[in-house]
Amino acid sequence: MLLVCWDIDRTLIDAAGVDKQAWLQACSDISGRRITQLPVGTSGRTDPQILLDILTSAGILTPDAAAFLPAVLEREAVILASHRDQLARKGKALPGAREALAALADEPGVLQTVVTGNVRPNAELKLAAFDLDRHLDLDLGGYGSDSPDRATLIGLARQRTSTAHRLPIQSIKIVVVGDSPRDIDAARAARARSVGVATGRSSIDELAAAGGDAVLEDLTDTDSVYAAILGRRLQRG
Repeated sequence: MLLVCWDIDRTLIDAAGVDKQAWLQACSDISGRRITQLPVGTSGRTDPQILLDILTSAGILTPDAAAFLPAVLEREAVILASHRDQLARKGKALPGAREALAALADEPGVLQTVVTGNVRPNAELKLAAFDLDRHLDLDLGGYGSDSPDRATLIGLARQRTSTAHRLPIQSIKIVVVGDSPRDIDAARAARARSVGVATGRSSIDELAAAGGDAVLEDLTDTDSVYAAILGRRLQRG
């Protein structure tokens, strides 16, 4: 069994900054401070990591920021849900994302899910906003609401797949698809293959230097995406 674990932001979708505004508003609402500054380098990080960084960068002591974090994560999901129409209007599915998901959905022995820094409600909302959830089994995924560590999330996706499909855990092979060197690092730590996609802030050269097993410019060439993930070309009837 092959489990394809997709990153969401800047791999499958562009949220056009709507999620970032939800981060800031959630941190402001729960802390009681007006927070307007985002940390540098959020790509590939999980929501708990990012939100804790926002709070501490605003001058909140780490113990207090950590105490705020569970409520901030809950508030973030409520805020993003209230901005779903704005997300759908301003954001977009990245070119080729739907076609890649659909091509892999027809492949025997392949399951698709997400490994993402988003908390699960936000992951579901973002995918549904652009009709990208139909080929994904989101119950198998790993989310920022499960752990702040991406490698742990990959292991969790493997375990959930093993349980759901009654398969030996060692029989489940994983390919992680993401736009950040952090996705590639997490895949290596979890003993999974990785496919880097240069649709985010990292170039093809940076993703290759990070150790991606395959690297793509984007998802627009479905045959190339298929080959990078499965190691063979798409057979067309």
